[in-house]
Amino acid sequence: MYCPECGTRLEDDALFCPECGTKVMHEEAAPETTTPQREPERPTQPERQPERPNRQERQPNPQPQEEVDTRAVFARGLILTNLASLSQRLKVDAVALKGILENYIEDLKNLGLSYRLIDASDYTYLKSNLFGQHKHVSLTGKNSWWEYADLTLDQHEWEQKKGLPESEYLFIIGGSHDVPMPTVPNFLASHMSGKDKTMDTDMLYAYPYGQKMEQDLLSQRLFRYDALFYVGRLPLADNATLDDLTGYLDRSVQLECSVPLGYAYSQCDPHWKQITEVITAPLAKTGLFPDYPQTPDQYLFGKRIFLTPAVVLDEDDEHPFFNPNAGYIFFNLHGSGDMRSYHYYGQEMGNRGQFYRAFSPRLIASSQRPNILFTQACYGGRFVDFPKQYSMVLTAMSAMTMVFVGSSRTALGGVDSGGRLSTSDILAEAFNRHMLTGKSAGQSFFAARMATFKHKPGDPAHALTIAEFNLFGDPMMHLAVPDSEFVTAHVSKSAPIGQNEVLNVPEEEILMNKSADSQPQSMLSQLRQAVDANIMKIHEVISKQLYEQYNIPAREPLIITRKKYPDGHSELGYDYPLETVPGSESNVALVTANEKGDIQEVILTK
Repeated sequence: MYCPECGTRLEDDALFCPECGTKVMHEEAAPETTTPQREPERPTQPERQPERPNRQERQPNPQPQEEVDTRAVFARGLILTNLASLSQRLKVDAVALKGILENYIEDLKNLGLSYRLIDASDYTYLKSNLFGQHKHVSLTGKNSWWEYADLTLDQHEWEQKKGLPESEYLFIIGGSHDVPMPTVPNFLASHMSGKDKTMDTDMLYAYPYGQKMEQDLLSQRLFRYDALFYVGRLPLADNATLDDLTGYLDRSVQLECSVPLGYAYSQCDPHWKQITEVITAPLAKTGLFPDYPQTPDQYLFGKRIFLTPAVVLDEDDEHPFFNPNAGYIFFNLHGSGDMRSYHYYGQEMGNRGQFYRAFSPRLIASSQRPNILFTQACYGGRFVDFPKQYSMVLTAMSAMTMVFVGSSRTALGGVDSGGRLSTSDILAEAFNRHMLTGKSAGQSFFAARMATFKHKPGDPAHALTIAEFNLFGDPMMHLAVPDSEFVTAHVSKSAPIGQNEVLNVPEEEILMNKSADSQPQSMLSQLRQAVDANIMKIHEVISKQLYEQYNIPAREPLIITRKKYPDGHSELGYDYPLETVPGSESNVALVTANEKGDIQEVILTK
């Protein structure tokens, strides 16, 4: 017998549903079946129930997994995976895999952390259609991210309908083949080349309102929506093993979802040493950096930040200073999208085009204690279609890293002599600061995203940073700090901008484009360039400032744009090519100036 309201299976003599409290009406001559009678098949109303791939009408009622439990609950969330796909890749029985995840859920309940499991390969909707029927889906790799996200929305709406406490966390388990990672155009696609024109982002799972959210993200209308979830993912490579999954889950349970506060380790390119000092200041104030009394000064900045190329790896990836017992690791280095260039790099001062190996996946695998890792490197958090040994995040999560934050593609940051944090610098500093209060990784990362947005609402470079950086690991994971805020902290998921507020997204006119992807200029374009001859004179002014103030020798610009903002002001944008990390497609300085040529901001790709 099943509840006519929510579909929970009931004992034959039940008077009320234990889940939703609905009174159960017993017929005197009940049929000998545990399945409710199917209503006559009728055509679905297209305006009420849109057709979705792989969804079939199926009568078995959904099985809500909210259990009556007397244990205190401090945080609630959903685990989203695809048992059919993941079990096949990990070469394990799907039932056994489900048992592993259910054991993890049960272990966390003893800590006051409550998850419900969503299997996208076998899911029956909790909401019913007009005829009281429940849709059933068996999603595969051919389905889109928004079909997976819709399952989480179904759970959310069911919680609201029943007046239950709402799940705030979403823990995605699996690679992009198991639960698709959305790939959308880059906010600065016109300034980038090749694969850098797109980005991978799990951010859209925080806003599971359908396919339209892709365009709403690109227009930045998404920031007018309330988010539903703090999102994190445990990525698993194509060549992952079951041990990669169980190892992480076992460590999480043993740690009670809390990473001990250990030593911090930081390493950066010397061009960003001052900014890195500001970003890591919260860690220094907490006393996490050890003393290095025997270390020569040329290797260190501020007595705590190792510099590359002063510090380099040898041929065996041996590192002279890395502390394998570090519990908090921070990198502000270069990265590459080429699988053959899987290291992080530091650039020689003087901009002579020399890059040196600073860190490697093999080295992070040598970590001896659980850690949290944030990297600002381009492609620092890449994993889609990469083997484990060529991806820093995949190797780290299969070793001792419990929380990892990195970018799927291009990462942007400020220039030392500018003295201001920008884009990923803001994200990193805010994340470090919030984590040190004991907030969860999910809360800290969401708060850092909102801090980045509020710094310059509508700016494409900041929007790119917010979307392109992703959180890996259980989003409930937190630091074991004194007076932890994990239980009491509230990080609002409300929209950072109101429906009627002006979002200052600029309209961009390309005045000149000499990038590799550009088309030959037409006569009209050449005439326009002649009309804007003063634009090139401004370039000469900017070039001088770049060299004198920022130590950047400017060449001929690749792209020149005019940006017009809704608030009425306009700016000029100049993209200058820089030396490129081995295997990378582009490395540029993005310079914003006024019509007089006074530089307003300089941000660099990493």
